[in-house]
Amino acid sequence: MLVGSATFFTHGVFRQKKGTLVARYLNVTFPFLLSGILHTVLDTCGGVAQSEARTWVFFVLQAVGIMMEDSVEAAYCWLFASKTGEKIVYPELKLWHKIVGYVWVYLFMVWTTPAWSFANIRHADPEHNYILPFSVVGWFNGKIVA
Repeated sequence: MLVGSATFFTHGVFRQKKGTLVARYLNVTFPFLLSGILHTVLDTCGGVAQSEARTWVFFVLQAVGIMMEDSVEAAYCWLFASKTGEKIVYPELKLWHKIVGYVWVYLFMVWTTPAWSFANIRHADPEHNYILPFSVVGWFNGKIVA
């Protein structure tokens, strides 16, 4: 939904040519930045103090994570691509590549998610101050609290 705005800023306001690295990263950053601002406003309207609202940090870090992943992937391809004459053959995607990718995304989300969720959890309704719509601890006590 925010990609159109990113395209406008990247190519209209900043006059970046399509296909450049700067244009690519602006097109990645703007939607996350705008979404972060929008979600910060929503969190503030929901009772989270502006001094505690770090939602925009979570969203901007997602763009930074994509750029980091892009850089590592480019470096890997540069190091291990087969250069046969004019044609460059990139490494075949292997199982360990997928495993590294899944671990990377998991660890990155574990690291960034508290910036968004912590303030929301702290300011939730005290009677329903939990993330899930039921209590996992209640299962162990023989009671399911909903």
